[in-house]
Amino acid sequence: MSQPALFSSARIAQVLGAAPDVMALRLRSIPHSGRVVQDGREVRGYAWAALALNDELARQLDERAAAAGYSSGEMLLANASVDWMS
Repeated sequence: MSQPALFSSARIAQVLGAAPDVMALRLRSIPHSGRVVQDGREVRGYAWAALALNDELARQLDERAAAAGYSSGEMLLANASVDWMS
């Protein structure tokens, strides 16, 4: 069974158009799903699976995903380019 994709607070903030520090505060009450991995190494910071997010964040991600033509908030987090979000 494969592990769910994990997303940093910065990535979630970027996709939702929120300030990273504000998103970090919003995520503080949600248990993290793992650590951020970059280039195969664990780096500073926590990460969340899309399914671990609270209902409000999940709804916001799903709304953004639908508007951008993605099937889910998780697909948006995994695939949306920075250009689309600008």
